[in-house]
Amino acid sequence: MQDEQPTPAKTRELIVWRHGVAGAPGAKIELFLFHALHAAGNEGALTSYAGQWADLEGITGCFTAAVFKYRCSCTETHDRPCHIVRHLAAFNEVLFSARMQLREIPGARGELALVSVADSGMHLPEPQDFQSKLGACLMHRLLKFHQCIAALSVTPFHFEKCASLLCDVLPYSRLKRLRLQFWCSPIRVSICATIASLTSLEELECSFFPLVRTSPSLVVLGFHGTSMEEHATNNLLSTNHNLLTHVCHTLEDSGVHDKVSCGVYFAEDNIDLLKCKMFSGLFLVRDVHEDVKTAALLQLPDCSHVTSLVLEIPRGNLAVSSALAEYVQSTSVLRKLEVSTGFADDFDFSDEWWRVIVESLARNNSLKELVFYVDSMSDRDVESIADAVNASRNIRKLTFGDSTVTSLRAFGRLDQGWPEASKKVLAIYEATRRNMGLLAVAAAFTKTTELDRYSSAALERICKLHGELLEDLAELADVSAAEIGGLARGHLKRTASLDEYMRITSVVKERVVCHPRDDGSMQLDDLNEDCWEMVRRCLMLDDVEVAVAHTECR
Repeated sequence: MQDEQPTPAKTRELIVWRHGVAGAPGAKIELFLFHALHAAGNEGALTSYAGQWADLEGITGCFTAAVFKYRCSCTETHDRPCHIVRHLAAFNEVLFSARMQLREIPGARGELALVSVADSGMHLPEPQDFQSKLGACLMHRLLKFHQCIAALSVTPFHFEKCASLLCDVLPYSRLKRLRLQFWCSPIRVSICATIASLTSLEELECSFFPLVRTSPSLVVLGFHGTSMEEHATNNLLSTNHNLLTHVCHTLEDSGVHDKVSCGVYFAEDNIDLLKCKMFSGLFLVRDVHEDVKTAALLQLPDCSHVTSLVLEIPRGNLAVSSALAEYVQSTSVLRKLEVSTGFADDFDFSDEWWRVIVESLARNNSLKELVFYVDSMSDRDVESIADAVNASRNIRKLTFGDSTVTSLRAFGRLDQGWPEASKKVLAIYEATRRNMGLLAVAAAFTKTTELDRYSSAALERICKLHGELLEDLAELADVSAAEIGGLARGHLKRTASLDEYMRITSVVKERVVCHPRDDGSMQLDDLNEDCWEMVRRCLMLDDVEVAVAHTECR
């Protein structure tokens, strides 16, 4: 079974966010498209069901009706990933009803992350009860029997739903990284004891959590949302902003500015450091006067070092929006744009300010990520941005924050009942997961001279089926977009011959040799290069199944 979904050609990650749900500003937001399992009262039923493995045998997917085939034991070896890596789409179709997703971990071949996808301001219809239980059952078995599951991330809604399940199964897992988010405080003693017993855990990140001192392997502990002021050992270092200009100019004068990165430039009442190449981002919000914003935007075309821009535009302000539009349609280096609009004091203005922004997006070829936080936009204005993004060939990720449900009408209807709405959302999740996984694996081809089956197969799939991902691959591999095509073709050419194809897919050890037939008929090794080339055009490296060992669950 190939891990393939019928999806649009472009990688597209859509985030529709509503005020008061997605969390504090600045928080890392991933693909949040639907609400979590909402009632903690069913936790016991979900947990007890998790042990009934027999109910998974022969089940069909929620949307494709394909029979789910699964060997419950992990088949990972030192040189081969577990067989489930090839069937993530099928696994995720079952897990989706439990609001979970399996993803490949970038840079860690064969290691998988089990991730909760349960945060969103939109309420999808709930799946049928038996589907939720089947998803929970699969989640339980993956954590218990698969050492390839190296990371687990659980969001607040999901934690409330499956806390008991986690207490039951985590001691059997081989997790290296664990991320838990929850609202209840103090935390349950059972979870504390469970985490302390994990022998392979290396990284722990929790929203509110006491330090687990008894963990034998923990090396990284992350806290978010917890005040540290009461801890005497916490030293807070303040930055003297008055010295920043002097420091930057000193670094430039000494010729070492290209070795220093200062991140984002937070402009205030002037933009004296805008052309300082140590800054890669510009922040123009809150109390920055509109004249300063306009001046900065007009200078940005000369600042090739600035690749991200965060801008707050008062609604109806044509001066700032026009300056932004000029910059957006002329830049070739801007990768991320975040625009927020607040309420206007005067509502008597035309929509020209918004139209020029939208039109500039259609003329831009560099943006990869677009973020809009808006208030009370008209249906027409929201639909215009949706149309612009849909027509773009370079925007890969969109975050659209709106306090109304207008965005639902503009970006797609999710009120069609569980099967249809969930099928659409799953397709978006799977397209994003598939493409990010392909990129992460394929990027390894530039780091070695040896042929690796998995990175070569991912590279081949990108080149043959998803060519629009080559530019993203170039960024990951740290080569230019102009070079990546030639490098990829040169690498894949080494897998073109009959012997190389059969060797890299482990069909033969060295070369193809067929026993002569009594009737003298042509055999595989009789094919000349031209004939094999015609055959090879129809073959992918992934078409040869990876041999796996068959072991039983205990």
